Amino acid sequence: MNFTYIVFDRSEINKVVLSELLPFSAEPLRISSDGTKCYAKYVGTMPPSLQTLTTKSPEYTRSQIGNTLIAERWASLIQY
Repeated sequence: MNFTYIVFDRSEINKVVLSELLPFSAEPLRISSDGTKCYAKYVGTMPPSLQTLTTKSPEYTRSQIGNTLIAERWASLIQY
């Protein structure tokens, strides 16, 4: 699958509708280890709840976001 990724502030996590993301991935949402940012991944068109985020980054492909994912530690949403 070709996932698309966005990064956004954790303060907006309550705006994300997980059911819009879950069909594509078991862990579609992760939180940075410092607790300030999240990233979401999806396939196709950006889900409506992600479109409403005011702090979202541009959309990234897997190869484009690779350095961000490597540079920071990310934890499963379940751990928070």
